[in-house]
Amino acid sequence: MAGTRDDYDVTAALDEFYASRTGVCGLVESGVTIVPPLFLAPNSPPPPPLGTTNFIIPTIDLSLPRSVIVPLVHAAARTCGIFYVTNHGVPADVIDSALSAVRAFHELPPAVRSAFYTLAPVGGVSFSTYRNDRPRQAARPDAIPVLPWRDSLTISLAPPGPDMGHFPASCRDPLLEYHRVMAEFGKKKIGALLSEALGVGAEWLEKTMQMEAASMASHYYPPCPEPAKVIGGMDHTDPFLFTVLVQDAVGGLVVHVDDGEWIDVPPVAGTLLINITELLKVFSNDEYISIDHRVRVKSMKESRVSIALFFNPSDSHIIEPLPELVTADKPRRYRSFTMTEFMDSRKGKFGNGSSSIQQFALTSEPSS
Repeated sequence: MAGTRDDYDVTAALDEFYASRTGVCGLVESGVTIVPPLFLAPNSPPPPPLGTTNFIIPTIDLSLPRSVIVPLVHAAARTCGIFYVTNHGVPADVIDSALSAVRAFHELPPAVRSAFYTLAPVGGVSFSTYRNDRPRQAARPDAIPVLPWRDSLTISLAPPGPDMGHFPASCRDPLLEYHRVMAEFGKKKIGALLSEALGVGAEWLEKTMQMEAASMASHYYPPCPEPAKVIGGMDHTDPFLFTVLVQDAVGGLVVHVDDGEWIDVPPVAGTLLINITELLKVFSNDEYISIDHRVRVKSMKESRVSIALFFNPSDSHIIEPLPELVTADKPRRYRSFTMTEFMDSRKGKFGNGSSSIQQFALTSEPSS
C-alpha cells in the first residue's frame, strides 16, 4: 500500500489489508517505511507538551482507612473522571503475566497469528484491527476513513463466557486468570467505593445493578515508522460504568481536559488506572464525569500493550439518573433509556470525539 492519497482506492486498500489477516503488526513485519493512507491522521495532535496545565490525575492509596478513601474517590470521579489506585491488592504476577501473554500473542509468527484474525466475533472473541467508517473531518470530501495503528484481541465475558479453547494456552490462561482476579477487584473494591461515594450504599453497583465485567480489550500498538502521522486509539469516551486499565511502561494514553489541552496519562509502576465512563455519568446525574481520551503512538522501535476491563450493569436495567441524586438545585439531566438503545446509538460514531449520552440529555451539560 503506497503512502500517497492521490488516486487512492479506499475499498481496495481495505480489502487488501484485511485479506492479509496479519493486522498492523503485519505491516511492520513487512518492512513498511511509510504510513499507508488508510492510517494517516493529519489532524492528530502533536505529543502534548509537559508542564502547560494544572490538571493532575489523582492517586488514591487503597490501604488508607475507608473513611479517607471514599471522599478521595468522590473528588476524583467528579473533577477528573480518571485516577490511579495503589496498594490495590491485585497480584503483580497476574498483571505481568497477562501483559506478557498479550504481547506474545500479537507477536506470534504471521502464519500462526492469521488463523485467529476475524472481523466479527467468533465464540465471543475477535482479533482484528478496528475499522472506523466515519469519514475524517477534513476539507476533502473524499477524506479517507482512519484505521488506528493498533491490533486488538477483544473478549466478551457475558454468559456463557468466551470460547477460547482453540487459543494457545499461553495466551488464554493468563488472560482468563486476569479477568477472574480483576473482575472481583472491580466489583468488591472499585464498584463499592464508587457506589458509596455517590451516597447510595456500597452494594448498589454489584447487587442492585448486577454489575459484571462485561468485556476485555487487549490492545497491541506496533512501532510505527512515522508515529506523528497515526493514532493508536481515536477520540472517545467509554460506553460502560467504569474501566480498569493496565498498561506497560511505554505509555501513550492522553486525555482531553477542560482547557482544550491533551495531557499524558503516564504509566505508573504498581498502579491501576480507573476511568469513569458514560453510564455512570448518567446514573450519577452528572455528579461524576467521563473524560474524552485517545492513544498516540510514541515510538518507531517499541510496541505498547494495554488491557482494559469494562464493567457494565445487567442489560435488563433501565439507564437513568438515580432519584436520590435529582434535586431542585440539580434537576434530572437525562431521560430513561435501555442498554439496547444506548449501544445502537453508538454505531458508526466511535472516535468522533463526542459523547453518545448527549442525545439522551434533557438539559445541556453544565459548564465547569
